[in-house]
Amino acid sequence: MKLQTINLVRSTYFKVLCTIFVLAALIFYSFKVGLFTVKHLFAVVLFATILLNIGKFIFRFELGFKLYGCLIIYHLLVINFNGDVSQIEVFDLIFGKYLIWLVTYIFFFNFFSAYSNQIFFIKILLFFAFINSLVTILQFFKVPYVWNFTNLLFSSITYLDEGLVEVGDTVFNGSLFGIVGNVVYNGYLLSAILPFCIYFIKNYSGRNKIFYLVLSLLVFATSVIALVMLQQRTALMIGLAFLFLLFVKKISISTLAFCALSVLVLYFSYDAVLDGVKSLLNVEYLRIEDLKDMDRASVYTLIPGYLAKYYFFGGISNYYVFIHPIAILPHNIFLNSFIYFGLIGFCIFFYLTVIMMKTVLNGIKSDGLAYFSALAFFGYWLNGLTHNLSIVTGDIFIWVLYLLLFQTKRLSKNRYA
Repeated sequence: MKLQTINLVRSTYFKVLCTIFVLAALIFYSFKVGLFTVKHLFAVVLFATILLNIGKFIFRFELGFKLYGCLIIYHLLVINFNGDVSQIEVFDLIFGKYLIWLVTYIFFFNFFSAYSNQIFFIKILLFFAFINSLVTILQFFKVPYVWNFTNLLFSSITYLDEGLVEVGDTVFNGSLFGIVGNVVYNGYLLSAILPFCIYFIKNYSGRNKIFYLVLSLLVFATSVIALVMLQQRTALMIGLAFLFLLFVKKISISTLAFCALSVLVLYFSYDAVLDGVKSLLNVEYLRIEDLKDMDRASVYTLIPGYLAKYYFFGGISNYYVFIHPIAILPHNIFLNSFIYFGLIGFCIFFYLTVIMMKTVLNGIKSDGLAYFSALAFFGYWLNGLTHNLSIVTGDIFIWVLYLLLFQTKRLSKNRYA
């Protein structure tokens, strides 16, 4: 009886930590408390939890972990060779990024080993995603109370390298950062949550089924609406593609062909569609209009010269010197990996990507939660093809989605073995 009580307390504590992680990752990810952000402080809690329960944790590392570990070591060598950062910045990189990744990986690898914990994580994610989508929609309509709250909440935030737009910005999508504090990251979340919604709509048969069915329908509807209002182009296209999951049992070649055909029709009716949407929403500008402007064309024309000159060690400082006076990264996960890591690091990263995509394909071939976890991870990962936030720049949440996929696939394989 005492052992059961201890296990129950430990299980509850781990679920509380999971909830705090989601909250920290989605809301307080960048808030500073003294010299540290909330993610630093939470990493310390996770590290202490692992040490205190070290006998209960399984330290089994799959190939993706090993490859990323090699990439970390090589990255530290590269930045030392290039002189990209100071000693203080190296310290922050190790303890503010890579240590957080390590303890997050160990915790969630073990946490997701139980199906009940996987479902718990997705339920928490759905709940916060619903709040986020509602706030995003209310921000679009400039509801005063929401403006005041989010302005207070994010008045001193510093988030990654994507930048924030001040509340009250006149650009159509400028301030639609939901509760996550970042327009781009908001698009990642809104698009990746949709497969989990569909899982609960179509497949979930656990307790409170009706409640989670209604919640999932609400999250799905509000997330799609928020994606349209947000106008993060890649996230919007991913979200529209996931709409087909409501009407098909499994993704097939014919489904992909239909999606591709729809994109082609949209492209060739581009101007007419834009005029219609602008008239419907009563706005003068849609961010998707700059798809044809090739805003980043100047960067892409300079990239080949940079790669030819600094192909072996790359270097972020070398990059900014080479493309001066332009001061933006290429917004592509593969080009960014070459810049951050150089040729050898790029090869390691490419191999890591192959491993992850094989896991995705195996997940898509599976049934149940593994299938939808694969789609959610893939949708989140795809956003990195046109943005800077990714595994390369130290995103932690994508590793949580990957571990969820890895463990759901493993449980699915064991279940049907």
